[in-house]
Amino acid sequence: KTVHLEVMDIARLHRHWSEGKPRDELIVDFNDVCGSPLPCVFVPGNGEDYDYALTAVPGEALRLLYEKYGARLLEANVRSFISVKAKGVNAGIQNTLRTTPSRFMAYNNGIVVVADEMRVGDAGGGAAGIAWLKGLQV
Repeated sequence: KTVHLEVMDIARLHRHWSEGKPRDELIVDFNDVCGSPLPCVFVPGNGEDYDYALTAVPGEALRLLYEKYGARLLEANVRSFISVKAKGVNAGIQNTLRTTPSRFMAYNNGIVVVADEMRVGDAGGGAAGIAWLKGLQV
């Protein structure tokens, strides 16, 4: 059996209770993770509740994020409720991220990231890029 233990100090516990948030807001600065914003196709929501951005996240960046945040990346995702069996799809995804992150795109059909806030930056040559995400879940 796998047991996940997470220690929460009093400051973090107080923040959860006072802000009414069921999970920590993860913040990712892609300038730090990848060296620059991730080039993307950015589509403003035109008055909708949200905007869209399509990008390719390097496997190495996913590995670094998983090492830093672990299962917290997947807290609100249905996959976190599905057990990881030795030969199951979820185990294969995790194994790819750990052992051959450069093959993630070839082996998996993609991921969806939802975030509360996003900052768009210059990915080079005037192209839009995802620079920063706050409150993300995969």
